[in-house]
Amino acid sequence: KQWYQRRVRGGEVQVSSLEQLQSLQWTREACASFLAKPVEEIGTYCLYLAQGEYSAVSFDSPILWLGSAGATSCHILVIFDEQKSCMAHIDHPSHVRSTVDSLEEQLSGGGQRHICVVGGVLEPRNDSQPISEMIFAILSESEHPYKVDLWCTLSHNTTQDRNGISWPRVTDAAFDMLKRELVPAQFHYRGPELPLRSVFYQNNSTYSNLYHEELAQIRIPYFEFSASPDMMSAVNAPAERILRYCSTTPTCEPDFFVQDMRDIFLFRATKCSKDVFGGNGEPVVYMLDETGHWQMLSKVS
Repeated sequence: KQWYQRRVRGGEVQVSSLEQLQSLQWTREACASFLAKPVEEIGTYCLYLAQGEYSAVSFDSPILWLGSAGATSCHILVIFDEQKSCMAHIDHPSHVRSTVDSLEEQLSGGGQRHICVVGGVLEPRNDSQPISEMIFAILSESEHPYKVDLWCTLSHNTTQDRNGISWPRVTDAAFDMLKRELVPAQFHYRGPELPLRSVFYQNNSTYSNLYHEELAQIRIPYFEFSASPDMMSAVNAPAERILRYCSTTPTCEPDFFVQDMRDIFLFRATKCSKDVFGGNGEPVVYMLDETGHWQMLSKVS
């Protein structure tokens, strides 16, 4: 069985449990270093992954950032080797095994493999702990040994406000494809097509590979869905109600959460598959232009 490894003071430390990893002095220092980094302001040359998505990108790609946001109980997982980096936004322990399998298939198998994980908060519902534990357990069973570069979850990613409410220290992070490190981030653009991608995840209940590297394209495949006019009532629902019914961590969601949910409700209320994909079932396709922005090509096969 392969265990997580990390060089600490020139020696090799074998880690056999998440609890042991979390207790290492090296882990605490790596988390402190990560949390002290300035927040990167990101708007271009970024592949943004929403909840329930993953992708792999080669280091020679024009994409400079892999990013994701809003990981309160969720976890942002990055694994990379000498040629590619893979990221996933994981929202439930039941999705961990299939997602890790998909990410490992994307890697070339050459050189040292690394892990970065951030997200999760210690809170009464305890939704984060099972995700952290499952990520550790699945990766520790891998035939490939991994080197932990960062594991900033649970206690290392939790603070409390003056009312004693737990908050995640970092919910938004980006992987720097040049420096090969994970950093706190703020995204000025979290597209394209976020409502459509959210409905795809809700309808299929499986994670999707957003970016097809061979074609250098974001491709959202055709799927059937109908407009649900009754969803209009949710568009103008009070923020407190949206948080109560749509979030696992209603006390500590990022500022954009409620507006994102309203955008999704409006999309579901007014759009159907024909409106988005046309009549021939073609995917929606985007490519990165020379300025680092995602541009729709067309609905092509």
